[in-house]
Amino acid sequence: MTRDSIDAFMSNRKMWTSMFNTYVLTSTKAGLLTRFLVKAFSLAAEAHELGVSTLAPERLGVVELEQAVRAISETIKSVVARLGLAESADVISGSKLLQKV
Repeated sequence: MTRDSIDAFMSNRKMWTSMFNTYVLTSTKAGLLTRFLVKAFSLAAEAHELGVSTLAPERLGVVELEQAVRAISETIKSVVARLGLAESADVISGSKLLQKV
C-alpha cells in the first residue's frame, strides 16, 4: 500500500493526539509522540525492505491508497489476480463489507 509519507505521518500524529486526548492514555508531549512515530515508521520500513528482498516478485503487489479508496472491490480483485490467489467468497464478501465503511 503506497501513500505519501508526510501525509501518513501527519495523519498518524493527528490520530494519536486525538486518542491521547480522548482516552487520556498518557501525556501528549509532541516530542515523545514524534519519536514514537519515527520509530514506528522506521520499523515498518525495515519490515517492508525485508519483505521486498525476501519475496519473489510475483508474490508482491503494490496498491496506491487513493486507488483502494476509489474502487476497493476492483482493487481487491486485481490484487487477488496479481498474486494468483483463488477468488473466494471470503475475498469478495470482504470487499463488499469494506465498500459499506
